[in-house]
Amino acid sequence: MRIASLLVAHSLKRVRTLLLITALLLGAFQLVLILVAGSIQNSGGFEQLATLLPAFFRELLGPALASFMSFSGIVSVGYFHLTVIGALMAVALTLATIPTAEVESGFSDFILSRPVARHWIITRTIVVTVLGCAFIVALMMAGTWGGLHAFGRRDVQWPSSRLIISLAVNLYMLALCWGGVAMAIASAARRTLITPPAPP
Repeated sequence: MRIASLLVAHSLKRVRTLLLITALLLGAFQLVLILVAGSIQNSGGFEQLATLLPAFFRELLGPALASFMSFSGIVSVGYFHLTVIGALMAVALTLATIPTAEVESGFSDFILSRPVARHWIITRTIVVTVLGCAFIVALMMAGTWGGLHAFGRRDVQWPSSRLIISLAVNLYMLALCWGGVAMAIASAARRTLITPPAPP
């Protein structure tokens, strides 16, 4: 068990820079959205945006449009924005395919030469993926709540804690689902056979 924990710690140490930079960028993105929402609210832009949309489009979206065209809606969009989803998916796929990189580099042979069960290669990857994605989403939530208390207007309705948590959990589960798909593919990786050059 000690070797397995060392293996997890080693993997987390290798990806710590990726996790930290991604988490800080996505957390900062939440702060930017709060500042943007506050600026739009101050200028009365939400009402202007709603009037610019065609009537049939407003009827088509119904109450969903009203919830989006608000301070709370702009703040919440950070959890289903394509940029955020793409960044988190990239990290999840990177973490889930650690075994493939280790097969190619030969590190998996070093692991298997030690008294450790074979399943720990995949179990370790699951633990690293779960913890890494959780760290990023947690920092995003911290950025949202910290930004609301630091820059959020007090005279407008903030997104509820339940809404933020549900959006964060949804984003987290989406990352784990795609990470699981990538991990299933990576677990079947075999070392690339490179044919040595023929002698002259």
